[in-house]
Amino acid sequence: RCTDINNNPLRTIMYEIHLPKGAKVSRNLEHGGEVVMPRGAQYRVVDKKIADNGDIEAVLEYILP
Repeated sequence: RCTDINNNPLRTIMYEIHLPKGAKVSRNLEHGGEVVMPRGAQYRVVDKKIADNGDIEAVLEYILP
């Protein structure tokens, strides 16, 4: 577990982003399947879970422009 300079535990947030069919994004399979979203991309929060330790898991849906 990571801590800050005062040894306080850091919280993390993990995003899962759903892309609708036809979404135009940049994919780079050489870097572990990295996906780059367009500038100004907007998302809708579909689901969110907060663990007992404060970590957050959020499911987002990309909104087509």
